[in-house]
Amino acid sequence: MIPHPAAQVGAQVANVLGKLRAEGGTVEDALEAVAEVAVRDRRALPVVAGLAARSVIKNRGAAMPPAQRQQAAKAMTKAARTLVSSGGPKAIRALPRITRSVKRTAAARGTPPAVQPKAVARTAAKVAQNPALLRRLSTASPRGQMIVQRTGGAGRTLSVPGPATITITVG
Repeated sequence: MIPHPAAQVGAQVANVLGKLRAEGGTVEDALEAVAEVAVRDRRALPVVAGLAARSVIKNRGAAMPPAQRQQAAKAMTKAARTLVSSGGPKAIRALPRITRSVKRTAAARGTPPAVQPKAVARTAAKVAQNPALLRRLSTASPRGQMIVQRTGGAGRTLSVPGPATITITVG
């Protein structure tokens, strides 16, 4: 039992990510699962935004200048906040779907990875202005819910596929 609230959400996110890593899950699987966690606890929103950025940028982030990586993180955080402020906590479920859509469009058009996070933020803003579309995209992800149900409890591993570490500090 972890007494501090921020540590509790960190443990839940860590358990989900650790389970996915053990199963060979993808960043997209982790994004959907952590979005389900964020529906219940808003403190997981920064992790959802970070996983969304990682999903869009993929492994090219290491080659990007630090300023561009920061801009990507800010754009994804803005997208997450926009969705949640317009549609409530359940609206964060739309971010994985928006991210997937932008990735498909970017692949077809040859959009550079550095621009894709801004495209996600713009798309999230458009979705947030359309309540019917936001409700439709905010439906629960069966895969994400299944992962969260399987993992339950508290965990210790904070890693995602690839060279990445998620650090949760309590302050």
